[in-house]
Amino acid sequence: MREKWPGARDRTSIAQLALVGAVLVALVISGPLVPGLSLAHSEPDSLDEGDATVSSVSVDAEKVTITPGRFGANVSYIRVPDAAVAVDGIEGQPRVVYQLSIPELGIDHSEPKLITTKGRTTVGVDPIAVQPRRVTRDSYSGRVTVRVQSFTVDRVQYNESITVEVRR
Repeated sequence: MREKWPGARDRTSIAQLALVGAVLVALVISGPLVPGLSLAHSEPDSLDEGDATVSSVSVDAEKVTITPGRFGANVSYIRVPDAAVAVDGIEGQPRVVYQLSIPELGIDHSEPKLITTKGRTTVGVDPIAVQPRRVTRDSYSGRVTVRVQSFTVDRVQYNESITVEVRR
């Protein structure tokens, strides 16, 4: 006597075939056979080839300071103002890299930002913590650099030696 309903084994095979079919359909429509259709996120999220035309960079380098932490915290902070960058043209996915270097304190901090549109953009650096016992002088020599960077370009747009004042 034959069963009216398929057995568990047959139902598993049907489910597996349906799953394989759904995966194949998704691969075909999101692949090169259907141009312009992508299931991936379309916003750039990583560095790639490209370049940017920058007409100006503004950094208030005199405001790079070392200040004590607040509320009795046993830490000092290097505070860095934002860099304002005017982007006139863009190709691909370059980024702006804002770098602060204070060799005597062992500080070499870079903050990258992808450039996705023309116009004015800012690159900020969060306060950088430093142990107060390392801050023994009233000022330190440093350097602020802003670069346009991609896999094919690494061009300095702004490069200035600075004096970093210590506020106690």
